[in-house]
Amino acid sequence: MSTLNPYVPPAGKVADSFSSSGEFGEINIFSAKGRLGRIRYLAYSMGVGIVAVLAIALVTVLASFLPGSVGGIVAVAAIGLAYIAMIYVSILLLIQRSHDMGKSGWFALVALIPFAALIFLFWPGAQAANKYGSPPPPTNPILKWAMIILCSIYIVAIIAAIVFQESMQYVG
Repeated sequence: MSTLNPYVPPAGKVADSFSSSGEFGEINIFSAKGRLGRIRYLAYSMGVGIVAVLAIALVTVLASFLPGSVGGIVAVAAIGLAYIAMIYVSILLLIQRSHDMGKSGWFALVALIPFAALIFLFWPGAQAANKYGSPPPPTNPILKWAMIILCSIYIVAIIAAIVFQESMQYVG
């Protein structure tokens, strides 16, 4: 007769937000393959924009030390390259987000329609694997809170800009 050991941990699979098991797809922002959830899509999109702005600012400051019009040419070329890189990565993120919703990468063209791009933020992805791959890993709670704070800052900044613009009409 065999007895069960009451001190053996359960053997069931339990996924938490920090799980890195093979049941989830891999996240790669420099690829059109795979899937990307809503919060990661928003975070990576904002992150790409912030990195591009910081790179443009750094190159512009460094180019100001160059003599004559050479600095201006270098700054304009760097700004152009940064925008091209930002647009390229943004398109890859949109394609991955489309895949998470079960749509083809061509569905990313919807983002060109004003306000229709909000579909990518509000349409939930498929919970199970689809023809584009396994579901993305669960979102880290720290990333969720960071996105809430960052979106709140963006909203406050927009409201402050509107209030500032309106108050300037009365100044004179």
